[in-house]
Amino acid sequence: LFGATFVLNKFFGVSRTNGRVFSSADGVAWTPVATPAASLQGLAYGAGRLVAVGAGGTIVTSTNGTSWSLQQSGTTNQLLGVNFVNNRFVAVGVLGTILTSPDGLVWTPRSAQGNQSNLQNTAFGNGRYVIAGQGGRVILTSTDAENWSILTGGPSQSFALLGAAASSTTAVAVGQNGV
Repeated sequence: LFGATFVLNKFFGVSRTNGRVFSSADGVAWTPVATPAASLQGLAYGAGRLVAVGAGGTIVTSTNGTSWSLQQSGTTNQLLGVNFVNNRFVAVGVLGTILTSPDGLVWTPRSAQGNQSNLQNTAFGNGRYVIAGQGGRVILTSTDAENWSILTGGPSQSFALLGAAASSTTAVAVGQNGV
């Protein structure tokens, strides 16, 4: 399972192999739920709904975790992650794909000029959005989730960054081989 979260008094996870969402009240027994997606990789909750993303730019949403609707993403690029940060969804994926949405229903494409890296995860803290990416330890930052700047993660460019987290004072990105 990918993209696990706990909301609506249940655990939820998404499947990359069959596009299903799995739910569990206790974290032991899991129930599969079909979605209109073929493959899902990221999952987030915000604005009163679950949002799952995956292959071919797929975005599906649900307000209850059992009925899922397909949304228009405007991209066919694989989406690798989605987070609800600072009152908006940020979905990221291959080839530098960035999409934002206030509600999970209407999505706007964004970009960081010149970035073609696979992007994995988004965080927000201290007035700044941070996206972790692959292809040379890429870190993107933004103050408004609309205009993005590229930073790099240091001298070693051989490991991918896979996750990001932020507090009110510090942002961190983590990745392969203990990076």
